[in-house]
Amino acid sequence: MLHTYQEFLTKIKEVGVLSFYAQFLNGFPKLQDETMDSQWHTGNPETDPWIWKDQVTIDHKAAFGNILGGNKGFISEKMYPLFYAANRPEYSLEILYEDGKISKTVLDVYELFTDSKVLSTATIRRLLGKSAAGKAQIDSAIVLLQNNFFITICGNERKVSKAGKEYGWPANTYCKVEDWAGDWLADVHNLDKKEAQKQILIHCASIGKDLDLKKLAKLLFGKNL
Repeated sequence: MLHTYQEFLTKIKEVGVLSFYAQFLNGFPKLQDETMDSQWHTGNPETDPWIWKDQVTIDHKAAFGNILGGNKGFISEKMYPLFYAANRPEYSLEILYEDGKISKTVLDVYELFTDSKVLSTATIRRLLGKSAAGKAQIDSAIVLLQNNFFITICGNERKVSKAGKEYGWPANTYCKVEDWAGDWLADVHNLDKKEAQKQILIHCASIGKDLDLKKLAKLLFGKNL
């Protein structure tokens, strides 16, 4: 069991990839299975896994987000180039939009991240001026952009009242993958997409227990653009 943030960091470095919640493929390492229910949502940064997920991105120790086939999870620095190569589309979002592979909302969300901007979901919604119905489209776009390694979670922020006081739970902030993990991707262009996927499955088989690799491949790579 993992009791402290440092133990959590050691675990990620050891396994390379870790699902956040237990609702993932049977036999796959999961943070929820590695911690006690009593640890969650206590507000203690040393022992609360809910805080660890944000702190690990702030500390630049591992990536977190909807990066395991659109499911929440963690990827270590060592494994990140493989996941990037295995999931990042060959073509730009502009070309994918022209080919009808993505919606205008996906392209609009991504274009907000020019000039190394860091944005929360609330800010993205405000900048795009979407209606209540459009909020769901934005949320889906954010997940898709994470899953295809265009943007990533890079920290969090709380809302600020008119009086200048922070309030509410911290919300995730996002930035371009290249802005957050650029130093992890120096040799990524030497990696072949299919070979990267193969290496990921081999690695996951070594850290999991009786994994169904066909299901895992579909789960991790089945939603790629």
